[in-house]
Amino acid sequence: MLSVALMAGFASCTETADYDAPSVPTNAQVHFSNAESSTISLGFEQDSFAVKVYRAEAGAELVVSLNIVSDSADVFTFPEEVVFEADSTVAYIPVTFDFGNIAPDTDYPISIELLGDEVTPYGASKVNLVVKYAPWSEWTEFATGYNELTVYWGGTLSDIQVYQRESLLDPTKQQFAFENYPGYELVIDYDKTTGRCHVGVTDINFNNDSYGAVFIADSETYSELVPRFAEKAEVKPSTFDPETGVFSLHLVYFVSAGWFGAGYEYLHLDGYASYDYSISLEERGHYVDLKGVDNALIYMHKGADVDTYKYAIAAGNDLNALLGGILDGSVESTEVSESGYQLFPLTEAGEYSVVAVTYDKEGNAQEANYITFEFAPVGQSSPWESMGMATYREDIVASVFGVDNLVYQVEIEKNVETSGLYRLVNPYGPAYGYNAAGVYDDSKNHYVIIDAQDPAKVNVLESYTGLDLGYGELGIMSMADYVLAQEETTEEDALPYYGKLENGVITFPGEGLLAIMGDGLYIGNKNSLFAVALPGYELPEDEATEEGGEEEGGEEEGGEESSARIRRDVEVFGKISLKGRPADANVIANYLQSNIR
Repeated sequence: MLSVALMAGFASCTETADYDAPSVPTNAQVHFSNAESSTISLGFEQDSFAVKVYRAEAGAELVVSLNIVSDSADVFTFPEEVVFEADSTVAYIPVTFDFGNIAPDTDYPISIELLGDEVTPYGASKVNLVVKYAPWSEWTEFATGYNELTVYWGGTLSDIQVYQRESLLDPTKQQFAFENYPGYELVIDYDKTTGRCHVGVTDINFNNDSYGAVFIADSETYSELVPRFAEKAEVKPSTFDPETGVFSLHLVYFVSAGWFGAGYEYLHLDGYASYDYSISLEERGHYVDLKGVDNALIYMHKGADVDTYKYAIAAGNDLNALLGGILDGSVESTEVSESGYQLFPLTEAGEYSVVAVTYDKEGNAQEANYITFEFAPVGQSSPWESMGMATYREDIVASVFGVDNLVYQVEIEKNVETSGLYRLVNPYGPAYGYNAAGVYDDSKNHYVIIDAQDPAKVNVLESYTGLDLGYGELGIMSMADYVLAQEETTEEDALPYYGKLENGVITFPGEGLLAIMGDGLYIGNKNSLFAVALPGYELPEDEATEEGGEEEGGEEEGGEESSARIRRDVEVFGKISLKGRPADANVIANYLQSNIR
């Protein structure tokens, strides 16, 4: 996510840097995919492989030159160019070799670069591959099992057939294959000496309607492929416990444009005699509900033989007192029977501890675990005061992507130090109907700040929403501020773009707002429907689609609907169609050329 621009004293956005939209590429936009594995595993007596290359749109036959660098040019034979056949968006770079010259368990690095004017300025023009032959034994049936999905989907998948094989070069290396998990084969690399597992880049045979093919990998593997992941999210080990038959896999679900989320998912093998009464606790960040309450979000995973577990939270780290209180009943605790997300509404910053105790079917306490973490509620010590729920009619995403103008309830705050200064709290959070798995940063509150100190000259100050639809975090700002930031423009030039606060409703003229995404600016409020009705007021009549609110986002804390959102359910995906950069959005540079003198 992009960081929020600091605005000392709520200064005008005229002090921010200019946003110059990049030119729209007119070439073939040839590129490599960053969602495909960088490792090519050779089979016995294999003598060739092919590397995929893509272009944005099908067209006439196209020849692209290649620059291939390899320390093993005497082993492999490379072409000098790749050819896209007419009407095809995919081409193949063939690489041939004599299998007899391939040394087992040896890395062969190969670098391939696309050359010429047809290469995209935005995608990957170079790929670094590793070719390797590591022979394995035949696959044999090993066990059956079930898995718990927590990151992209929620639920349990049973009756999975598990296969196993060993490296013929190193007996400490094993692989497990989970068939139909779900709808594809999951292969796990396992090191007996360390207990560590790895899941390579795997196509899960599912197309997201907005972003295309979805892939998974363990977080350590993915962070090597996409280094910025480690800057934004946690990288944790994946393991297998041969005593309990449990794989604990820290998986990332992603597409070529970015990742949806990461977290532990658990695969359990059937038939293990030992009892698993364990419980694990994992901090998953913040969850701000529609009432503005900031919650610590903890995922709890119980072992296969746990009947129920109890948990409690307390300030500080006196774990023995908390554990003893749960066991003797002197500390109020919550009892549940399923793994899942638990919310802890916290209003004070500080150190907190959560302790959980597991019980068998007879009600006997078995094992306990804990997590201690620092928590600072979002917006603490703020000069802002809640006014209640405003009615928000959205026309930023609706204008840029051509989707419905949703109408829904959003909390609004007023600044107690500056009269006429307002901010919307998480307007693109859980209440927004197009908020879906992996597109919203729920680790903190996000605000859209509205300066209505002069009701006849209302501005939206540069604000970032936490919503990322594939082009960078969505920001919003007024066209008036942007106009004033340009050279040789005057207040008179900006006047047509100011909003107004009238009869308790904030509105803007058509095309009076901008959407910021990455390094591009796009025209918002094309439908002239953006509006905020302050609490106690109603929106003017319009033909906007009334969605969101209680139906889309829900206003209840917890419950099945809230849990579904926290589980990052993918139900609402497909409502927004993203195909390349927003081609139908007016780029700000072109707009200014035709509308400002």
